[in-house]
Amino acid sequence: MPVPAAAADRASGPQGLTATQFSDTAEKAKIGNALLAFIARGFPQSAWNRTLYNRLSQMFGHIAHYDIHGFWGAQFSTTQARLGFLRGIVLYGCYGDPAWTWSDVERDIRNRIIGSGLIDAYTRALAAEQEARDRADLARLAQRFRIALPSEHQPLPAAPVQAELF
Repeated sequence: MPVPAAAADRASGPQGLTATQFSDTAEKAKIGNALLAFIARGFPQSAWNRTLYNRLSQMFGHIAHYDIHGFWGAQFSTTQARLGFLRGIVLYGCYGDPAWTWSDVERDIRNRIIGSGLIDAYTRALAAEQEARDRADLARLAQRFRIALPSEHQPLPAAPVQAELF
């Protein structure tokens, strides 16, 4: 949500954001941009801070998850959690009047995530992680039960040829 110069002149604020009683449009844009940057960087724990936690625990239907560390653990600690977080944003309805809520920021973030391809990327990453775990389990079990596994580069056997019926 970078703020174009012309947007600053609009009555509704940067990129159509609306000020609330407690947050001006500059703060909404700043935190929205910080959240998008956090997501774009892959949700690094080193970038997770109290400002993001305080705001995000009140957006997209989230709850506090006990504290800042519990929230990070529940939402960002694994690929599956990150995918769930992104899907939750995409499915969230962005309710409320932007003069009283951050629904305008939520809507902008949701639209950016929808257009980014992040859901597909995290879905593929999760599938790759699962395949790696499955292959490791297979190798462990094959060794335990002394079963020789075919090489990954070994060609598949030829399909059987059906004999003539008549």
